[in-house]
Amino acid sequence: MVTCFFLFGLHYSQKEGVILVEEDFRSRTPWNWQPYLSEMCEEVGVNYDRFMEGLANNKSDMEIAGELDVNPRAIGHLREHFENYGIGSVLGQD
Repeated sequence: MVTCFFLFGLHYSQKEGVILVEEDFRSRTPWNWQPYLSEMCEEVGVNYDRFMEGLANNKSDMEIAGELDVNPRAIGHLREHFENYGIGSVLGQD
């Protein structure tokens, strides 16, 4: 009887009382599953640095939109994205 399991990147198998360990680690390229916040700001014509400064200063969507001369709904969507995903959403491993 052979028993196998995978733990901490290693593949373990046991056959006739002997435990065999094989490394099963492959380098994987990180990827984004959401666009970067800076890219989203650029798409709608919002200065990323000024937007982040507004968030840091606890300004409302209306205040930030007024300073940047954009629609408050755009600022609301950007704020929601930041609060849910941060400035970038990198997954994977290197």
